[in-house]
Amino acid sequence: MAKVVKTFPPLPATERGQTCHINAAQGGRIIYCNGSNVIWRAVGPMLANEEKPEDVFTWKGHTRKTTVAAMTTNGQWCCSGDVTGELRVWGAKGDNIEKGKYRLWDGPIKDAGWSSDHGRIVASGDGKEVRAAALIWDTGAKTGEVGGHSKCVSSISFRNQRPFRVATGGEDFLVGFHEGPPFKFTKSNNDHTNFVNCVRFSPDGEFFATCGSDSLLQLFAGKEGDKIKEMAKPDGMSGSLFQLTWSPDSKFIATAGGDKKFRVWSVEAGAQVSEVAVGDGSLDCMLLGVSWVEADKVVGVTFDGTIMFWKVDPASGQAESAGSQTGTQGPLTSVAVCPKTNVIVQGSSEGNLAVHLPAATQQAKIGKSVQHIIAHSPGYGGPDDSMWVISLDDNVRKLTPESGIAGPVVKVPEKSLGAG
Repeated sequence: MAKVVKTFPPLPATERGQTCHINAAQGGRIIYCNGSNVIWRAVGPMLANEEKPEDVFTWKGHTRKTTVAAMTTNGQWCCSGDVTGELRVWGAKGDNIEKGKYRLWDGPIKDAGWSSDHGRIVASGDGKEVRAAALIWDTGAKTGEVGGHSKCVSSISFRNQRPFRVATGGEDFLVGFHEGPPFKFTKSNNDHTNFVNCVRFSPDGEFFATCGSDSLLQLFAGKEGDKIKEMAKPDGMSGSLFQLTWSPDSKFIATAGGDKKFRVWSVEAGAQVSEVAVGDGSLDCMLLGVSWVEADKVVGVTFDGTIMFWKVDPASGQAESAGSQTGTQGPLTSVAVCPKTNVIVQGSSEGNLAVHLPAATQQAKIGKSVQHIIAHSPGYGGPDDSMWVISLDDNVRKLTPESGIAGPVVKVPEKSLGAG
């Protein structure tokens, strides 16, 4: 049996009240952003807890914080955007060479996607004047104007069947519809009463759906752009819907919600068919992003960066939890191993700890960047298996690997430059 090597790729960076894009990539993978990097990972090894270094790839071409990444359906090219409004196009295979770099506006890129022929890219965000664009991927040339919004355009989607269409959703509560190419604004809908957080065309192009901070999930005609219906809200549902994703057969929609619920909706019935509570219902369990990776697999991400997995019956839409994977956000700053228990503890610049136990991984948060993690030496024969964590808030904390909970706090009067 091949030796399994434990890897520690950082989790998706998340922000409260904002969609976290975790997108499906070719070959049963997911692609997401963390810091200035773009990361993709294979779902199969993650579910089996057999992830190896070769299953994880990090692209480091950006110099500023990345916000969104998307891969072509043939797995050849990726595009990724950052907080400065810069969009980069680069190869997903071989040497991962950068093909293009385009400044779209002065502000963050919020969403991006590819056309099915891999010839066009659409992107949206928060510029002063321009807030969305459609462009030729290898030249950056604009193919019309994607407008109609007065505030940040949070989401954008491309209809992959002819005639091509582009749908947008923004913080002005509007859903925009554009015909082309060259694309031009055709009509809008203002039935949402709060931010429109996500817009996505169905894989077959028959529909596009929108969800927002008003808890509404709405369905539109993919070709004409007219509203068809609003999904019936289950009793007691509240909070924002941050992101939606379509099943490959276009029969179901899955949503990520602020009420810590993963929901699956039937397009034909116009109603929810399944829901699964996420975690213990705490703030960290708020579901910010979701992506339908395979016919029966959906992946999501919570506020604390935990990657969630669900198995969904392709026929009925019934969902059940299939596990999770947790760790740390941000660059790793320290890693230590307890020689007595072989428990691995990692710390990050975001101030959280991941304690990798034999059967599971637990998290602990200290709020400031982890500087050092100290474990006993291999020659230590005593009964104590605790470890010590030194952080940028000038505190030392005792960590018990088996519980994964930070213990008493000892204040250090000055900044710690080293420890041992």
